Amino acid sequence: MSQLSRYLKDEDFKLNIKEKSIYIDNFTKIENLTSTNITITSNKQLIDIEGQDFAIKKLLDKEILFVGDVKNIKFIKR
Repeated sequence: MSQLSRYLKDEDFKLNIKEKSIYIDNFTKIENLTSTNITITSNKQLIDIEGQDFAIKKLLDKEILFVGDVKNIKFIKR
């Protein structure tokens, strides 16, 4: 039960990138969203993802799953 409690209380920003998908958890705001650019803010940084054919597959309160081809990722400290 303690693992479930830790999972539910987890507020750390997470970014998982696989071959054709991008999973983001605990983000603050979606700043920009186009088929070639995704810009997300977290508490400590701005994440700018460049690529092509981006599309949202899943969107929840603080979770988002994109599909598409990632070409470049920039992490900008705030």
